[in-house]
Amino acid sequence: MLRKLLSLLTSVWLITSVAFLARRLPYWHQQRAIPHEVLASAPFENEAGNIANALAQGAASAISFVSPQDHRLACPVYPASLAQSFRIFGPFAFSSFLAAAL
Repeated sequence: MLRKLLSLLTSVWLITSVAFLARRLPYWHQQRAIPHEVLASAPFENEAGNIANALAQGAASAISFVSPQDHRLACPVYPASLAQSFRIFGPFAFSSFLAAAL
């Protein structure tokens, strides 16, 4: 009996499921506790969000930065994936927050 319980607790599927749920619970709590209008824009009001918005609008060369070096600090993968989310769900929308967070 102990061997089966140990086998179940070390199962890859159980560990993956628990990790998946643990990753999603804070976002579930945030979307219940914080108004959706705030979640639609607040997480994206930074350099990566501005770069993603410019990429989604096709104006990547016209990005205005606080300083010229800001865009070099951001990893190019996150703004590019966030731009795809903005193109599909709309810029600074609650559905974009859910797509980016989950």
